[in-house]
Amino acid sequence: MNDNVAEILLRIRDEASQALRSINSESERLVQGLRSIQEQATSASSRLRTAFAQINEGIVGIGGSLGAILGTGGLIYALKNSAEAAFDATAQMRIFQRTAASVGQDVGTASKQLEQIANSLGLVPTQIASAAAQLLRAGYSMPQVVAAFQAGAASALAAGKTAAQGVENVAMALSTGQSIYLNYIGISENIGPVLNKVATSMKGASEEAVRQATNQAALNVILKATRQE
Repeated sequence: MNDNVAEILLRIRDEASQALRSINSESERLVQGLRSIQEQATSASSRLRTAFAQINEGIVGIGGSLGAILGTGGLIYALKNSAEAAFDATAQMRIFQRTAASVGQDVGTASKQLEQIANSLGLVPTQIASAAAQLLRAGYSMPQVVAAFQAGAASALAAGKTAAQGVENVAMALSTGQSIYLNYIGISENIGPVLNKVATSMKGASEEAVRQATNQAALNVILKATRQE
């Protein structure tokens, strides 16, 4: 019986040893797997740090180049001006659209006409939106605005000015009745006497009727003066 007990104990010992060896083997494989994952994570982290460092160097390089050209103060000033210009352009378009709506113009049609005349003059709508709104407030229709801008730009270019200057000055002349703005872009005619003559001939007519007649008369003077341009 003692022999049987001893045999059982030996068998239990062998089985336990085998189980321990299996556990140790699995533990080693688990440790190796964890070590491999840690190494991969470390490598990935290193690559990320390198990439971020390169991006940062690129940004610093761009900033340094702009700074070298403009100086710190100049760079800040340029960025500020760009932001203000973008905001102003958006505001001018909104003002134009609100003005068009307030005088009974279809906003979609008016915006399309503004874009078309701007493109034909080599400008963008935001450059002439303020001048267009100015003329709409003065009682001009969009077709009249388009005709005025074409004539003003043509005369300005012939006088060595820019199309934008032509648009701005013809709008000022028509909305104020002052011919000095026309003179600046090469139109020598004086619209003042014409306006007075039309207004005098329409005594007793409604204010709106007089305004429409004087507006068309002033525009006719400009169109006639720029017919050959």
